[in-house]
Amino acid sequence: MQTQHYLDPKHLGIQVYDLLSRPNMDERERAKIIAEALETVQQNYPDLAYTATKRDLSETELRLIDKIEMTRGEIKENELRLMGEIEKTRLEIKDVELKLTKEMGKQTMRTVSYLTAIMALFYAIMRFVPA
Repeated sequence: MQTQHYLDPKHLGIQVYDLLSRPNMDERERAKIIAEALETVQQNYPDLAYTATKRDLSETELRLIDKIEMTRGEIKENELRLMGEIEKTRLEIKDVELKLTKEMGKQTMRTVSYLTAIMALFYAIMRFVPA
């Protein structure tokens, strides 16, 4: 009867060496120890095919930096465009204010003219029409 060996992942190499170095070990028992060691490695260590390398991380970092710089550029362009639109709107508002001021001035002059004419008429009536 063959026994299951407890293999500690932290000391795997030493344990496997000690087990394989035992005298009177047959090939079947050695194969079992090696299989158990491989199983321990698979269970305790990530699959390297799915592990990012330093190069992978550096390339990702560079792509992210490029994307950030591109986004900053787009933000700056939008900011400048919006500032231009705001300035254009300010000028349009000033233009409307100026037109309104002129129109109000004209309206005020008309009102003053009408009031002056009414007062003159009232004065003429008071002066020349007998009571």
